This record gives sequence, C-alpha cells and structure tokens, in this order.
Amino acid sequence: MLTTVDNPYDPRTQYDEWLAFDHEHGYYTQELLARVAPIDDNETDKTYEIILNEAIRQIVDSDSLGIFKVV
Repeated sequence: MLTTVDNPYDPRTQYDEWLAFDHEHGYYTQELLARVAPIDDNETDKTYEIILNEAIRQIVDSDSLGIFKVV
C-alpha cells in the first residue's frame, strides 16, 4: 500500500484515520494512485495487482520530495 512518510496511521488497520490525515494534509494519495493506475472493473485479480504495484512503484520512483512510501 502507498502512504506518506508523515502519516502516523496504517492504511491497512486504521483506514479511516489514515484517510482523514491524508486529506487534511492535501496529499489525496488514493486519488493520485487512481490517476496513475486506471483500473478496469473487468481486470483479473492478478492483473489488478500488477497494475497497482507498478503504479505505486512509479509514484515512489518519481517522488523527488520523498513524500511517499510503501507499507
């Protein structure tokens, strides 16, 4: 999963708190991920996972400010 380095909440176990923090700080991580990895509803689970992981890698690799990290 993708998050920011300053978000104290784990998106896997504290999703509501994580999302509130993310939006309060103007990151909109989910929306960024959706723009980078447009997923078709007809994708298989495996294809979905591949597309999502590639998008996360692209975001982290192009993050010159060091804002994002993978959890």
